[in-house]
Amino acid sequence: MSKINKNLINYLKNPDLYESFHLGESGKLTFHWANSSNFLENVRNDSEIKRKIKDKIVKIKRTLENEPAWLISKQNQIESNIYEIYKYFLDPRLRELWFEVNDDITLSLRTVQGPYTRLQSMRWFDYEIYRAFVYEKLIRCTKMNFRSFRLGCSLNLEIIPTGVPTPSINVTVSQIMDDGILLSIDSKATMQKICALKNARYKIDFSNLKKEVSYDSFKKGSESFCLNDDIFNLGKNRENSTYSNGKEYFLYISFKDIDDSCKENVKAPFIELIDLYKSYVDLHIAKVKKSNKVAA
Repeated sequence: MSKINKNLINYLKNPDLYESFHLGESGKLTFHWANSSNFLENVRNDSEIKRKIKDKIVKIKRTLENEPAWLISKQNQIESNIYEIYKYFLDPRLRELWFEVNDDITLSLRTVQGPYTRLQSMRWFDYEIYRAFVYEKLIRCTKMNFRSFRLGCSLNLEIIPTGVPTPSINVTVSQIMDDGILLSIDSKATMQKICALKNARYKIDFSNLKKEVSYDSFKKGSESFCLNDDIFNLGKNRENSTYSNGKEYFLYISFKDIDDSCKENVKAPFIELIDLYKSYVDLHIAKVKKSNKVAA
């Protein structure tokens, strides 16, 4: 355990831009520094850690600035670069104009001759590149609200259609939050099957995390449950599902959208994990703060 503690402190002192830190006995839980508001508050006040993160982001930005991109609309053709494309996407005003209103804009990332794809299709979108822009904003914008603490995981969730002779659909619970869970869907075909469902039950396989939670929470969380509405009608799921590169999609289930008869049982193991590891990570963030003050 002392080795794990030391490694976590090293991770917090010099965060990798993309890699997460593995937690727990099972090795199935992960923590990324951008998913802790406590750590991000510390980064804003720690010039050394902030510099290390910014240096890594700058390297990526310079690479992207040298990667050409060509945009064609009915009016004209623009030569740009991949860095600028993501800047447009993250600017709310330009995003509405370029990505939501004008469906005639096409993009090529290879040559000026093409091949071109519709900008709205999002096939050009790379989640890893997008993350770098998000991280930059997190450490730069002092008025930006931070995310609540969350854990990465890989749990199988079975979607069981009811009332129709349709096979079950398997997706992955990829993130745990104190107010819900994030589902990762690996293909458009699977997404379309989920979209077509009118009634379903959901069942999470906690066998990967059996060592991480109490037996009582394990039993409760393993029960099947249903939602108060079709999953696409919940929150911003329908809107968010359109922003995909066609390879991976995400849906969110808030605990408040789970049927009252089983809501508390479904929440039990997730809240237990969040409480346990948030305290664990916060303890090590405090140690990093203390050691950096001594070094200064």
